[in-house]
Amino acid sequence: MAFNAISDGLKTRIIFTADDKGLKQGPFEIYDEGGHLQEKGTFLDDKRDGICERFYPSSQLLMRASFKRGVQDGLCERYYENGNLSDSGFLVNGVLDGEQKMFYENGQCKLKLTYRKGIKDGMSTVYYPNGQICEVCKLEDTKRVGPYIQYYPNGQVRMTCTFEDGKEEGLFCKFYPNGQLFEEYTMKEGKENGLYKNYTEYGTLNQTRVYQMGRQLFGEEAKLYLAELEKEAANPQKITSAPKVNGEQDNSHTRE
Repeated sequence: MAFNAISDGLKTRIIFTADDKGLKQGPFEIYDEGGHLQEKGTFLDDKRDGICERFYPSSQLLMRASFKRGVQDGLCERYYENGNLSDSGFLVNGVLDGEQKMFYENGQCKLKLTYRKGIKDGMSTVYYPNGQICEVCKLEDTKRVGPYIQYYPNGQVRMTCTFEDGKEEGLFCKFYPNGQLFEEYTMKEGKENGLYKNYTEYGTLNQTRVYQMGRQLFGEEAKLYLAELEKEAANPQKITSAPKVNGEQDNSHTRE
């Protein structure tokens, strides 16, 4: 049976089969007002069920998704109009669950991350369009935890730090593209805390500052606070150059 329907103010044509109760059953097709196929799939008791596909006006595949009684369940893939994959992931009862991927239009992977029952939970890796890793971290309940590392497009380390419950904690370092240390300071609960050092790209100390929980200190107050921190830190670490391992934290660049 063929029916006409109005959707979003545009005239569309929906072709489907209805049972004696008027419920849509079996294969269906939806066409736009220009006669282009917009979507095709299967109905079960008036609800999408099984594989459904949606299309660009050019007839190129836009999306392919799996449904169970009207709810997305299973693999879902979306595509750029050039045919390359845009993103893919799994849903369970309409909620993201498992590894999800996003891609640049050139086909290179843009992002990999893991969901657990709709919540970001697991490793997250971001990539540059050239395929090089941009950043790597672990997420727990959407918050960053543990080592975090950023890279330049050429693969050289750009920044390293550690997160606790979504906030920077401990040594925070930034590097020049040549690998030389640019900045180093300590973070506490997401705020600068302690001695800040800034270097030239040739390794010469350029500037120092002192912070207490994000507030810059000066003069005698700064000296007293540094002395207090030195008592708490028995083994301070000194960093001289960026780690060389792409995608992994390398502690070989630290020394007491």
